[in-house]
Amino acid sequence: MTIRESTIEHNDEQWEHIKKQGRQQQKYNEDLLFIQKKADEANLRASEDQMIRNYEDARRTQEFELNQAYKFYNQSILRSDAQKDFNAIAEAAARDEQAVKFHEDMLGLAFDKGQSVLDYYGNSTGLKVNRHNALVQADFKEAEGKNKFEYGMAQASEEKRRALSASQIRTQQAILEGMKAAGAMKAKGGAGRSAVKSVLGVMAESGAMKAGIASALMYAENAADLDIAQLKDFQILDQTMVAAARNQANMDHDFGMQKLDSAKAMDNLIFDATEKSIKRKNELVKKQIANSRMQADMKADAMVLLEPERTPEIRAPWLTYMNDNPETEDYFEMLLRPEYVDIPEFIVPPKIPDGMVPYDQKGGSSGFGQVLAGVGAVASIIGTAGAALAPAVGAGALFGMTASQAGYWSLAGSTATAAAGFF
Repeated sequence: MTIRESTIEHNDEQWEHIKKQGRQQQKYNEDLLFIQKKADEANLRASEDQMIRNYEDARRTQEFELNQAYKFYNQSILRSDAQKDFNAIAEAAARDEQAVKFHEDMLGLAFDKGQSVLDYYGNSTGLKVNRHNALVQADFKEAEGKNKFEYGMAQASEEKRRALSASQIRTQQAILEGMKAAGAMKAKGGAGRSAVKSVLGVMAESGAMKAGIASALMYAENAADLDIAQLKDFQILDQTMVAAARNQANMDHDFGMQKLDSAKAMDNLIFDATEKSIKRKNELVKKQIANSRMQADMKADAMVLLEPERTPEIRAPWLTYMNDNPETEDYFEMLLRPEYVDIPEFIVPPKIPDGMVPYDQKGGSSGFGQVLAGVGAVASIIGTAGAALAPAVGAGALFGMTASQAGYWSLAGSTATAAAGFF
C-alpha cells in the first residue's frame, strides 16, 4: 500500500472519528446543559424556599420578641406599682413616726413649760411667804417695841405722877406742919419781935422744906423725862430696825421676783424658740418625707420600660422580587432565572478530498512533507470542530477543549500545512 493510499485511509478514519467525537461531544454538552439547568433550578427553588422560611422565621421571631418585650414591660409596670405601694406605706409610716416624734417633743415642751410655771409660782410663793414672815416678824418687833415703849412711858408717867403726888403730899405736910407750928406759937400768945422771929423761922423752915420738895420733884421729873427720852430713842431705833426689816423683806421679795420674772421671760423665749424650731423641723421632715416619696416614685417610674412597638414589617420576598413566571403555576418564582444558549447542532467537517493527497514521489523528504501536510490539515479540522462545538456556558467542546484551545489546534494545523511546503 502506497503512502497516498495510507494517507487517504488515515484521513477517512480520522474524519469518521471526528464525526463520532463531535456527535458524542454534542450529546455530552446537551446532557451537561440539561443537568446544569436542573441544578440551577433546584438551587433557585431551594433559595426561594429558604427565603420564604427566613421570612416566616423572621415573622415568628418578630412576634416572639414583641411578646417578650411586652412581658418585660408588664413586669416592669408590676414592679413599679409594687414599689409605689411600698413607697406609700413607707411614707405613711414615716409620717406616723414623725407625728409621734412631734407629739413627744411638744409634750416634753409642755411639761417643761408646766414645770417652769410651777417653779415660778412655787418660788414666787416662797418669796411671798418669806416676805410675809419677815413682815410678820417686823410687826411683832414693832408691836414689842411699841408695847415696851408704852409700858416704859406708863412707868415713867407713873413715877412722875408718884413723885408729883409724893411732892404734893410732902408739901402739904410741910405747909400743914408750918401752919401747926404757927398756930402753936400764936396759941402761946407770944408777941413782939421774938414771936415774929419764931413765926418767920417756922415760915422759913416751911419754905425750905417746900423748896427741897420742889427740887426733889424737879430731879424726879428730870429723871422721868430722861427715861421717857430714852424710851423714845429706843422706840425710834426699834421702828428704824422694823422699817429696815420691812424694806429688806420687800427688797428681797422684789429682787427675787425680778429674778424669777427674768428667768420666766427667758424660759418663755426659749420655749417659744424651741416650739418654733420643733414646728419648723416637723415641717422640714414632712417635706423631706414628701420629697423622698417623690424621688422613690420617680425611681419606680424609671423602672418602667418603654412600651414595646412592633418593628417595621418584614417585607415578603415575593413582594421584593417580582419576577414570577406566569407559566409556573405550582410555585412562585422570586429569583431571576439564568438564560442559556442552546447547544448548536454538530456540523460534520468537510472531508479531505482524495485529490488533495499528493501522489507518491521519490525521496523521503517528499513523503515527510505530505505526512506533515496531512497532520496540519487534521489539526485544522479538529480546531474548527472544537470551536464550533464550544458551548456558551463554559462546558468542554470537542475532546473537552475550550474555544481558546480549539484556536490553538487551528493555528497548529495552519503552521503544519505551511511547513509541509518546505518538504
